[in-house]
Amino acid sequence: MKNFNELENILDENESVKLTDSFSYSWADFGRQAGSYIGVCVIVFVGLLVLSVFPLASNIVSPFIALGFASFVYNERVNKNVEFGNFFRPFQKFGPVILTYLLTAVAYIVACVPLIIFGGITFFNELLDARTDPTNFNPIFTTALLMSGLVTFVLVLLVATFTYYATYFAYFYDVKPMEAIKLSIKMGTKNFGHLIMLFLFSGFIAVIGVLLCGVGLLVTIPLSHLIKYYTFEGLTKLEK
Repeated sequence: MKNFNELENILDENESVKLTDSFSYSWADFGRQAGSYIGVCVIVFVGLLVLSVFPLASNIVSPFIALGFASFVYNERVNKNVEFGNFFRPFQKFGPVILTYLLTAVAYIVACVPLIIFGGITFFNELLDARTDPTNFNPIFTTALLMSGLVTFVLVLLVATFTYYATYFAYFYDVKPMEAIKLSIKMGTKNFGHLIMLFLFSGFIAVIGVLLCGVGLLVTIPLSHLIKYYTFEGLTKLEK
């Protein structure tokens, strides 16, 4: 297993990975194990529905869902093992993965600070003005709120790009949480455009899944996770 310094050197090489290749590999994988992928999607949907009354619990489970798909395809390719239980292997590294995930969550909160500050100030200023004229209370469309929302959107997009693979590094390479985040930031820096395209493409196929009466999500959700895995595999030269 590669260590932190070796991974940094690999990322410095900036080997490109074609999104079309990641998609074709993912589609082939889905075709071979469609029943398993659809089955785990159903389990996830039911599980999240049950956990919806406990928002914190559903948030904690979310990184392990993504890693579950990656774990399944990795074990199929490397260990020739297609056991359904491979979807749940990431829970064996609960501590490092959840700590890495929580650190990325802090980054998202920081990215939302402009909206929280300017949005809050705008809201209370409008509320004070509305004491004399209630028709003046319209905080949603103020310039400050819209600008702070735009800044927050850009910051959140940057955080998403730079921390996209943090939990993957923590799980597949057993690096420390801060090292996982550093490696993810380096990957995001070296492959910024590629990851943005990955986000857009994943969003596009998700929309298709929703348009197909929601049933299409049983296909598009696994595909999105598989494409994410194959991109990671290619960029880090994950052991095959």
